[in-house]
Amino acid sequence: MLGYQVTDSFLPSAEDHSFVHSFPELGILSLRFLEDTKKAVHTDAFYATSRSMSRVLFLLILQGCGYSFQHGGPSPLKEQGVERLYIQRVQNQSMVPGLEMQLLNEMQRVILIHKKITLVQSIEQADAVLMTNIETAEYGSIAGTNVESLTPTTPAYNMTGAYVISTQYQAQFVCNFALHHRKSGKILWSNQLVQLAPFPGANQREVPGTTSLLINQSEFGRTLTDLMRTMVNDMHESMLALF
Repeated sequence: MLGYQVTDSFLPSAEDHSFVHSFPELGILSLRFLEDTKKAVHTDAFYATSRSMSRVLFLLILQGCGYSFQHGGPSPLKEQGVERLYIQRVQNQSMVPGLEMQLLNEMQRVILIHKKITLVQSIEQADAVLMTNIETAEYGSIAGTNVESLTPTTPAYNMTGAYVISTQYQAQFVCNFALHHRKSGKILWSNQLVQLAPFPGANQREVPGTTSLLINQSEFGRTLTDLMRTMVNDMHESMLALF
């Protein structure tokens, strides 16, 4: 099973006295953090709508820069003399093993389906080389609720004495892309893309032998796959437009 990483990058710093060290596997976090995040936490519908609106805005910006996706004319990338592309091995700085191969396969799939540029098997055959680095693939708690007890562990509590268990997490996926002209080495295009999406927590209370961590990891993996597909489509459109 993949070793998905749960981090505290979404949580308050340890210097904040209202923050009690969290236990990600049980989804415990401080009440103050919950109060702070209430202003930032949105429903799944809001996230879905925001992501859809972002993609529409992204396409409108590209079209406003003179690139049309409907008429089949040459893309700005081809106008730079790039028709053959080699995708270099993806670098993975995240704690999710094998994610680099999953991303590479998705990029190849999207490029082959759209047929806007030709993929080649070696650098020598290419006009340009695409370099990719996975910077972040993680999730953290963004919402929770009070509970009176939590087993099978030793109870933990925040500064107010109330127990809190996570009910919603947020997945974060960050990648850096750069397209290099093979002969000159010039960077033709580069972009950092960030994808965020919430998913429900599967934490259980007063259930000995709970497997909630495994369920949360499974949900994270599913959400991460969805984010990757959206990101690769955005990357493809942005690269073709050199935007």
